[in-house]
Amino acid sequence: MIVNELKSGPLRFGQLLRNIREASRKVLTAQLRELEREEIVSRKVIGKKLERVEYALTPYGRTLVPVLTLMAAWGETHKVRKREKLSVGPELVSS
Repeated sequence: MIVNELKSGPLRFGQLLRNIREASRKVLTAQLRELEREEIVSRKVIGKKLERVEYALTPYGRTLVPVLTLMAAWGETHKVRKREKLSVGPELVSS
C-alpha cells in the first residue's frame, strides 16, 4: 500500500497516514523503516525549525510499480471471475 501511494510522487508522513487509513501511526512507521532498510523508500527531512519528513520511492523501489500494476489488474480480473461464478449458482460450479 505504501509503494502504491508513493508511485505518484513523494508524500509526507501525515499524508501517507491519511491515505492509508488501515494503518496505525506505529505500524506505518515500522513499515516505512523496513522499506528504508531495503532501499525501496527514501526519507528526506525538510526544514530545520519545523521538521517535515518526506518519503519517496527510490529508483530500486520504482521497479515494483509495474509488478503492482499487474497484480492489481489480476485482482480485478479475479473479482469479476468470482462474481460470474457466483451468479451462475453454486450448484453448477464444480470444484
